[in-house]
Amino acid sequence: MRTPDEVALAQVEGSIWAVDYRLSNPAKALVFARTDDDSRRQRWRSESVAIELARASGFDFMRSDTSGAFSSARFVFSSTPFPTSDFPPYQRFSDGGMLIYSGRFHACRHHGLVYSVDCKGPWAMSVTAPPGTHIVVNGQVYESEARWLDDRWGSRFYIGPLRPVTRSGVPTVIDSGLPDPITKLLLSKLPDVQAGFSQRLSVDLTPFLFVSYDRSSPVSRISGNTIRNQVFIHFAGRYWDEAVVEGNDAGEILWLLTHELAHVFQLGLEGDEDARWIHEGSAEAFTYLLLQAQFPESHGFWESKRKDASKICAEGLSAGPLATAVGHHRVKEHYACGLLIFLAIDQSLRHQPAHSQTLFDLWLSLVNDAKISLTNSRDFLRALQSRLPADLVSKIGAIIQESKEDPAEALLQLDAMAQNITLLHSQ
Repeated sequence: MRTPDEVALAQVEGSIWAVDYRLSNPAKALVFARTDDDSRRQRWRSESVAIELARASGFDFMRSDTSGAFSSARFVFSSTPFPTSDFPPYQRFSDGGMLIYSGRFHACRHHGLVYSVDCKGPWAMSVTAPPGTHIVVNGQVYESEARWLDDRWGSRFYIGPLRPVTRSGVPTVIDSGLPDPITKLLLSKLPDVQAGFSQRLSVDLTPFLFVSYDRSSPVSRISGNTIRNQVFIHFAGRYWDEAVVEGNDAGEILWLLTHELAHVFQLGLEGDEDARWIHEGSAEAFTYLLLQAQFPESHGFWESKRKDASKICAEGLSAGPLATAVGHHRVKEHYACGLLIFLAIDQSLRHQPAHSQTLFDLWLSLVNDAKISLTNSRDFLRALQSRLPADLVSKIGAIIQESKEDPAEALLQLDAMAQNITLLHSQ
C-alpha cells in the first residue's frame, strides 16, 4: 500500500480553520472526492503560492496555476454550517462544540483529461484544537490533538467540551442544551430498537450515538446520518425548545432514530449513487416493520409514512425510473420507492407456501452470500431472481430501470402488497 497523503486540520480561531495537505508524492492536481455544490470555492481561500481551487465536470480540484507539480497546499476556511444534500460538513452543538465530516477534505490524484474521481484512500488525518478541547473520533477520545487513518467513507469527529457518557447501555455524546423531553425520548426508545434489530438480524451491535442541537439555525428540522456504527442525530431551530414531544413530533424523532440504527444493522452495506434505493429503501422498510411490531400504539403514524412514500414515489416515477433519480436530484424517491419495494418483498416472503420468511431473513442470506454484490441495482435484482417470484422481480425492475412494463402500474401492485402488511399488523 502506498504511503497515504496527510490531511491536517487545525482550528485557527473560532469558526476559522486551516487544512494542510502534505503529499507522499508530488502531483499536478488533486480532485476532491465529494463535491456537492460550489460552497468549497466560495468558502475556502488558498494560502499556498501558485495553488488554486478550480472546478470541472462537476468536481472541485486544487492545482498549480503554473502547471507544475506540488507537494503541499494550505487552505483557510469557515466552518459555519450551510445546507447541503451530502453529509453535512459542519454541525454545531449549543455549547460551542461541533461535528466535522472528514470526507469533506478527501482529495485524490487526478488522472487523464476528464476530471473524475475514484477516491478510496487511505488518508492520514490529524486534528489540532486549543488546549482542553476534547476530540472524539471512531469511538476514541483525545485531548487537543488526534490522529487516525481514514478510509473512503470518512469519519465524523466531535470537537468541544463534552466527553462520551454511556447511557441506556450505549456510548453517547448528547448536546447538553437539548430539551430534556427529547433526550428522554431518545434514550428510552433506543434500547428497544437496538434489541429489536439484534433479534431479527441475529447480530449484537452497539452503536455510538451523537445528538447535536443548533438553535441558531433559521430553519427548524431534524436530520440524521450514519457512518459505520456511529449514529448522528441533529436538531436545528428554536422550534425544538417549545415542541411538545408527543404525537407526530415523537413519531418523526423515533422514525429517524430507527432509520439510522437500521443502517448500523445493515452490516456495512453501501451502494452506488444510482442504487440508493437498496440501502435507503431497506432501512426505511426495516424501520416500518420494526416500529409497527414494537410500537403498535402509533400504528396510524407509521402507516402515514407509507402513504406519503406512495405519493412521493408515484410523482417521481412520472419523471422517469429510479435509475435516473439521483442525477436529477430526486433523492427522496429512493427512500420512498425503496420502502414500498422492500415492504412488497417482505409480504411475498411471508406468504411463501413452503417456508415463510421475512425481509430480515432475506437480508441476512444476501449479506452472508459472498458471491453476491449488493452495491448496484443489476446485481441486486439478479440475486432476487432465485429468491422471489419472477413476476415480483419484474415489477421491481420496472420501477428501477427502463423496461417494457409500465412503472406506474408496477408501483400500484407493489403498493397493494405493502398495504397487506399493514393489515397484518393491525389485526
